[in-house]
Amino acid sequence: MNRRILLAVALIGTFVATTMAHAQQQVRLRFAGGFADIPGDGLAMGMKAFKQYVEFKSGGQMQVQLFFNTLGGSLQLTEQVKNGTLDMAAVDDSVLGSFHKPMQIFQIPYLFPSSPVAWEFMDGPFMREMTEDMRKATGIRTLTLSENGFRNLTNNVREIRTPEDLKGGPASCTRCRSS
Repeated sequence: MNRRILLAVALIGTFVATTMAHAQQQVRLRFAGGFADIPGDGLAMGMKAFKQYVEFKSGGQMQVQLFFNTLGGSLQLTEQVKNGTLDMAAVDDSVLGSFHKPMQIFQIPYLFPSSPVAWEFMDGPFMREMTEDMRKATGIRTLTLSENGFRNLTNNVREIRTPEDLKGGPASCTRCRSS
């Protein structure tokens, strides 16, 4: 009888010690972006701010390891997140459609008339539902969405406001087409 009690106490003690040691272990998150760490770049600054916030709020129990332009581009990073070999990635929306077809809608040029309209939409119920559907279908969870910029037409000749302003550009240049 004493042996059983002693064995039970030993097992409970081992379990408690193991659980406490496990709780004391630092959690490490690998967070990657397919872009360089350029001073002043908004995405890089956002990743660094996330790292600082998580490490501070967790009292050092969580460590975020950042990878800039080293583990691949958006497609490779998304694949790594999906497969569980990478914890987090900052990727552009163009690759998400490869993993969840409804996300392809954001490839429509000029879908939103302005940044504020896009931000409001991205923070709304439709987007929450779409990202939850993507999580269920792929296992990829979206924490936040940010603007990657609108599609713009520019040149070094004149301002473009109408389709007529495109006349005389590279598409109509015979010299350009011959190369």
